[in-house]
Order: sequence, then structure tokens, then C-alpha cells
Amino acid sequence: PDVITYDAAISACEKGGEWRSALRLLEHMQSCGPAPDAVSFDAALLALSRVAAWQHGLALLGRKAEQGLKQGRNSLSAAVRFLSAPEVPPACIGWALGLFGTGIGDEFGRAEVEDAARQLDEGRCHSGGTVGGAQVQAPPFAWFAVETKLAEDIQALARDLAAQHDAAQGGCWDVMRELEGLVVSLYPSADLQLYGSVVEGTAAAGADLDVSVQVSVEDLRLSVARATPDRTLHTAALRCLQAAARSWPDWSVNGSALSARVPVVTLEHVISGTEVDVSINNVNAISQSSTLGRLYSDHVRTLIMLVKLWARRRSVYGKARGRLGGFAFGQLAMFFSQVYEGPKDVPHMFLNFFRFYAEEFDWSREAVSVSLGRRVSKAFTESQLTKHLSIEDMFDRRADLCAAGLLRVESEHLRVEFRRASAILLRPNANLEELMQGP
Repeated sequence: PDVITYDAAISACEKGGEWRSALRLLEHMQSCGPAPDAVSFDAALLALSRVAAWQHGLALLGRKAEQGLKQGRNSLSAAVRFLSAPEVPPACIGWALGLFGTGIGDEFGRAEVEDAARQLDEGRCHSGGTVGGAQVQAPPFAWFAVETKLAEDIQALARDLAAQHDAAQGGCWDVMRELEGLVVSLYPSADLQLYGSVVEGTAAAGADLDVSVQVSVEDLRLSVARATPDRTLHTAALRCLQAAARSWPDWSVNGSALSARVPVVTLEHVISGTEVDVSINNVNAISQSSTLGRLYSDHVRTLIMLVKLWARRRSVYGKARGRLGGFAFGQLAMFFSQVYEGPKDVPHMFLNFFRFYAEEFDWSREAVSVSLGRRVSKAFTESQLTKHLSIEDMFDRRADLCAAGLLRVESEHLRVEFRRASAILLRPNANLEELMQGP
């Protein structure tokens, strides 16, 4: 059968409410041919919109964009329908509509995309208190081309980081099995769930693991004092886990943050040297990592890995030191990809990422908002009086990731490092090794 036949079959599935069959047909086209066209994707997207299957819809929109297919009115209509589901994180709306910014077809224009954004934003932000405010009327920034040698060096480093991620992902299961033995000795019914960079696809060599111990309240109470109140149950249980780890030869305790909003204990697997941040029933983090894994395109995922490596080398990374963590750097990369209109290959994105935050982004006036997917002002007047970086949490638009977590001296340090990186990359015969050198 040819593309027209497949398109007709997928459309029939859409009209009959058979969205799983529509996805199977599309996947068969991608694996065995003929290659699906825009009509194929739009028919499958409409099928998903009928049942508000937004996770599948996001993945399909991303795949369509990666194949360079134009986004038409049908795909916009489908996106609005499945993104209207109340459980969709606000960040997904900005990300999905951002896919329409550079690939819209001739049949409709940006005004319709803006209308869709306003329609979806109504009711989600009416209570106020968001970090991102009014849209900033800024012209598209001029992107810079990458010299051939620098592009080759960036691609080589990206391939090395991808191999490191695969190795980290493969090696984590041995550590997980060892950790399971420790945890199950306290809570026999516990289930360990990975989240963080390994799940999101941005882990590199030496990356730590983020693990949530999923266990019932009843089982938690077996290891703590009977009178422990519910609000401190997780903290008390983590103290028990700390004590147990100290008696196991394969584990050591490297620290804890038991007074944090989400209490965490940091253990080290002695044999591999892998650090593991352990929390309990951290359902939100598991869900958010799963969502991020779907949202990241291959290019954005690679950009995040490169930027995180640079940040570690230049000593601007690490929440424990009052700096940005991996989630915040991911927000910087995602937001840049939403407003950047240059070539979407990794070398161009890497160079222009630094140029954007060094020269184009106004640290005094603007906030980073993946949820909105466009350049916006800081919402709070007092935050406009300083050049302190402001990043709106894509999962909670009321929260600024930098307000308490990023020290002012580290915010200024980061801004200086962005300028240094931009200057190095824009020189003739730019040197990637110099960029990545430690201070």
C-alpha cells in the first residue's frame, strides 16, 4: 500500500475512535515504509485528541517536527484539544506550541498560534503570582555561523557524551540492585523508581542517580517510632535508611538534606563510586522526569549535556553550592530552543546558546519561561531592580528556580561565564578545549 492508502486507514481509525490502531499504522509506516507525510501525522494526532492522550500527542508532535514536516491547522486543532486536559503540565503547552513557531504551513499564520496559546493559557494563570509576565517585544536575534573545525569538535564531544550516557544508563542497574537489597531489608514491599538525568537522557560519566523509594505509609511506620507524625514520617524513615547504610559494607553515607522541601539522603556505592540521592514516595519528581524525557528533542537533549559539562568544568553547577542544578540548566536550554530561529543542528545551537544569554537576554528585565515559550518580562517589580537570573519553574509557574536556590554572587558569576564562553566561541579559530577548561 502507498501513503494515500495508509493515510485513509489512519483517518478511518481516527473517525472510529481507534487511536491505538492509528498509532500502530503510523509506527509501521516509519519502520517499514512508505514514510509518513504530514497528513499521516495529523490524522494520528486527531485520533489522540479525541481521547486526550496528551503524552502520546506530545511525542507525535515532536517526531513530526524532527522530520521537517509543516504543522498545519489540523495538527494545531488536535494539539489544542489534547493540551486542554487539566492534568497537562503548563510547560507542555509552551513546548508544543513552540513547535509551530518555525514550521507553520501556508494555510494559517502566527496569529492562530497566538490565539491557541491564549485559549490554553486562560484559567491556568488567572490566579496571578507567576514568575513570567508580559511578552517582551524583542526582534529575533541574529544567529552566528559555526566554523567547520569548531563544529566538528562539538559533534565529536556530543558523540562522546552520548556514549557516556549509554554507559551510565547500563551501569546504573547494578547499583540499583545493590540499593534494593539495602532498602528491602527495611521495607520488604518497597519499589525503587529512577528519575532525573538517567531517565531524561542527559546523564554523563560520573552522573549521580536519583531514586525514589515507593513504599506504603504502613510499611514506613514499621521502622520508625510509633508516635512519629505523618509530616515527618519521610524524614524519620530516611534517618533509618542512613543508619542501615552505615552498617552495610557496600554503602557509605555522603550527606543529607533532611530539612529540604523533599528530604534526601545521599549514599555512595563503594564499589562503583556512584552517588545516589534517595527520597521517599517522590511521585512528582518521577512524573516530571518522565515528562521531560518526552519533551526533549534529540538536539535539545544533546545541548543540555554539553551545557552541563561546561557548567561543571567552569564551576557554575551544583545546587549544594548555591548554583544552578541540572533541572535549571535544562530550562535554560529548552527556552533557548523555543526562541532561537537559526539552524537546529547541535553546533549552531551550542554556540548561539551562549551568545543569547551573554548578549541578547536582558537579565534585569526578562524571565526564562518554558511554559510560555516566548520572551517575557519578570512579573515582579522588585526582581526587575537586579540582574539576578529568573527562571520560572515549568511545572509550577509561581516558583522561581533562582529566587532562593541561586546565590546572588553565583548569578553574577554565571553571567560572567556566559560572556566568556560567547567571546571564546565567536573568535576566529575558536577553541573548544579552551571553553571547557576549568577556572
